[in-house]
Amino acid sequence: MLGQCGDGFVETPNVDALAEDGVRFDQTYCTAPVCGPSRTGLYTGRYPHEVGGWTNGIGIEAGIETAGEYFREAGYRTAYVGKWHLDGEYFGTGEAPPGYESEYWYDWTNYREDIGEEAWEWYRSGIENQTAEHDIEEIHDRGITREDTWAGNITERTLAFLENAADDDRPYFLAANYDEPHEPSTCPPPYCDRYRDEPYPLPDNYKTVEDLRRHGRPRRQQEYAAAYASGNAFLNSLENAEEEGEIYRPLYFGCVEFVDAEMGRIFDAVDFEETVAAFTSDHGHYLGAHGLDLKHFAMYDEVTNVPMVMRGPSLSARCNLPTRPQWYPSSSNIFETNVAPSPHSSFPFIQPWMLLG
Repeated sequence: MLGQCGDGFVETPNVDALAEDGVRFDQTYCTAPVCGPSRTGLYTGRYPHEVGGWTNGIGIEAGIETAGEYFREAGYRTAYVGKWHLDGEYFGTGEAPPGYESEYWYDWTNYREDIGEEAWEWYRSGIENQTAEHDIEEIHDRGITREDTWAGNITERTLAFLENAADDDRPYFLAANYDEPHEPSTCPPPYCDRYRDEPYPLPDNYKTVEDLRRHGRPRRQQEYAAAYASGNAFLNSLENAEEEGEIYRPLYFGCVEFVDAEMGRIFDAVDFEETVAAFTSDHGHYLGAHGLDLKHFAMYDEVTNVPMVMRGPSLSARCNLPTRPQWYPSSSNIFETNVAPSPHSSFPFIQPWMLLG
């Protein structure tokens, strides 16, 4: 879906530039095909089933430390902005968990408080209909700007931390976590209009229910594919897709470009001669592959093989590695500080360090 790191359907110049000047890992796999457990693995360095957060809506067990605590114990400042999910609360609690500076914490509950209930109800309405997207004309009518979006607010909190950290001699760990382009894929003009007239071509590995049945695919997958094909799934994105040969999700694709632009604002504020930065995702979307959309239960590459790019002073530029990196590798010669979350892994990073996704 991304430019250099995907199929090139959308334009992502900022992620592309990060990949051009950094290291791209082509075989990066998340630990689960849905948000909560994948993020559990990412921020604890342990498998989700080890620490309790094995599915959405279930938080990690009490006493399980996350990246912020490890880095703080090693003398780092630590900040986390945006989507969390490790506490089992879908919208979060509005309060920073142990290990992160409360001034910069900004989960869904904080965003809800900032925009007010009327705007929140409209925002959530985009995920309650079967298109899981807002009406583009309504975005224009409401005068939605980047300042109205969660992504825009996440960017501003992140920039505020970077500005504050510039006057601090301590190293830092900063994680900026965008929910977008997740449904309802809210994005302002001009991004909401970019794909208004440009459907996404149905992928070559789209499968009908009969294809799945003939090849012995899991019954649950067949049931989901049948629901998508009939327009009775969470999204109606695949209704008539076989006949039309395309998928219409304009806000999803526009939102990818919007988030790329937001990350560009952050990249512009980063000194890459002193900072190691990384971009990744907690999972992908099917967008018609295997007869499915969204994410769900199946472990196909479209959902589990996520992009990962790193750039920094100790990383060679333009080196695409066909390996599976781990956030907590047991040994590394590109980082200097070891922070170990478990006997099976360690957290070796050089100051400062930031993660975006």
